[in-house]
Amino acid sequence: MKEIKKLAVLAILVSLFTVALTACFGGNDVELNNGDPTIISKATVTFVSNGGSDVAKLTDVPIGSTIAKPADPAKAGCDFAGWFKDEALNYAWNFSADTVTSNIVLYAEWTESGDAVAAKYEVAFVGNGGSSTTKLTGVTSGSKITKPADPAKTGCDFAGWFKDEALNYAWNFGADTVTSNIVLYAKWTESGDAVAAKYEVAFV
Repeated sequence: MKEIKKLAVLAILVSLFTVALTACFGGNDVELNNGDPTIISKATVTFVSNGGSDVAKLTDVPIGSTIAKPADPAKAGCDFAGWFKDEALNYAWNFSADTVTSNIVLYAEWTESGDAVAAKYEVAFVGNGGSSTTKLTGVTSGSKITKPADPAKTGCDFAGWFKDEALNYAWNFGADTVTSNIVLYAKWTESGDAVAAKYEVAFV
């Protein structure tokens, strides 16, 4: 009987304590911190841009409210793909529907920019009567190319690869870069071996 009375008294005390808390905190969420009630009415939202430009954190965000989407961060060579609730970037934050219920961190996702995906080109070689030179494929835009083995042509010395059929503008393998599909043309000079020796004939 005494135990029942004790339990009844304890229940009454708990009820009174709950009523007192409600009266003090106006119905806001209450968190017990080492047994002490702490009101949780404001929260902080931190943005981790994962290599992008900084985004200022939001402070004093009312519990239960949505947040305005901040200006998108920027990252070289990438397109911003949204804010996510988890570091693994599996769960997107919906700024129209999701509400802040505690201090949270949102993480930026990035995709490779279409501008950053370099185009690929071909470099063809016209031997102008010399041996064939295999064309280059899949050459990344803006890159230099390695000089291929010199072609051969009977009676001629190879004089280099040129950008134009008229052979006025030489291709510089150490400096020139590929920015489109191109054709390089071989230039030849008459070989020293092919130039017939000249002699004098004297009559006595």
